[in-house]
Amino acid sequence: MSLQQIKSKSSGKTIYRCQPRLAGGQRPTFYLGTNRDFARKAAKGITDLAQSDKLNIDPSPETRSWLESVQDRSLIEKLHSFGLCRLVEDLSLAGFVSDFIAEKESDSTPSTITTYRNVQRHFAAFFAESARMTDITTADAERFSKWLRTPKPKGEGLSSNTARRRTGIARQIFNRAVSLELLAKNPFRNCKTSQTAAAKRYITVAETEKILAVCPDLEWRALFAMARYLGPRIPSEIQSLSWADIDFGRATILLRSPKTANHGRDRRLVPLLPAIRSELAALIDQQQDNGQSQQEPGQDESGLVFERLAKHSNLSTTARKYATRAGIGEIAKFWNAFRASAACDLMDQFGLRRACGWMGHTAEIALKNYSLTKATDFSDAGAVDFSEAESASKAVEIPAEKSNAKNNAAGHVDKGDCIPAKTKNPANCEVSCIQVGSEGLEPPTLSV
Repeated sequence: MSLQQIKSKSSGKTIYRCQPRLAGGQRPTFYLGTNRDFARKAAKGITDLAQSDKLNIDPSPETRSWLESVQDRSLIEKLHSFGLCRLVEDLSLAGFVSDFIAEKESDSTPSTITTYRNVQRHFAAFFAESARMTDITTADAERFSKWLRTPKPKGEGLSSNTARRRTGIARQIFNRAVSLELLAKNPFRNCKTSQTAAAKRYITVAETEKILAVCPDLEWRALFAMARYLGPRIPSEIQSLSWADIDFGRATILLRSPKTANHGRDRRLVPLLPAIRSELAALIDQQQDNGQSQQEPGQDESGLVFERLAKHSNLSTTARKYATRAGIGEIAKFWNAFRASAACDLMDQFGLRRACGWMGHTAEIALKNYSLTKATDFSDAGAVDFSEAESASKAVEIPAEKSNAKNNAAGHVDKGDCIPAKTKNPANCEVSCIQVGSEGLEPPTLSV
């Protein structure tokens, strides 16, 4: 950094300037005013921009942060004229969000685009029409997130879960600006956007049975059974589920996933668990009796499994009513709670690898969002007698003197290789053990 100072001929004040050497060999002069602190930061930033340009690397986060804070438009324009920065005058919040949605329309589902447009509407209501991306601070982001949850008319009156989800979309939009190097930091980076496993409720099998008992028909019973024991994403992964996707012979279900389709995982094969199989078998029998489906288990027909519920406009609202009727308390993030409970059980019973493959998410997501605490965890731990386990693991010790003398005389291995005289197998059956000599289990044979 080469910060210079000169005297103004007209006012006599000290004026600061810097003359960085650019990639093409030029040494333009940047006048930085009379404030020494600003001039030092500016000279350091400009020097870093010039050096980064010569090396064809990104400037440091500190320099990018300084560049965003510069209010002197003439300085920005001069830096731009030498190719040291971009002009961001068109980086309005409204314009960037519109461009973001247009970019996403080609590879996002209609419901996702609707969510993006909802966040766009929230931005327009909360921020000024002329707001720029660089004007949004961390404090603004926190106030926006709080405003989403504030009851109307002072806020949007959204539930906590919906507000978190839409704050997450806001963070996604600003992350895009950061990835394009238009922003140095995301003001929404510290906002809470998801519910961890610790905050989620585990729905027990007994509670599930109570809900199944109050369901009005077999279609609802099958839906709740799948939601609780297999955990598909509802409604997206059950809307297109057909009887052709269910193989009763091989005990498998083919689920199509719009959410992960853009990541090369548009479908996954999951097990037809016994608790689900019985409900689906009853449902297909009923549909055949009513003439709605001619599908036999394993045959290739395209009839929808959930012919009526796949088109239900208020699926979650109606499902909550049945849960309330069953005496189940309030369930936050209703279908996600069922999915989390299913994922937790699958991890416990089949391990992390298989559970993640069947659920369609990564191990990191599983441990963060679906590793719930169950009441049985504590009773299971309380049933373990650690003192008994410790005593069972101890070998019977033989006095060193007698053991070594006896083994050496007989040509046996020493004490370190002895097998305990008696130990218990998993079936609690006593098994007698003997020491093995140096010749092994086979008797010595003469060479031929």
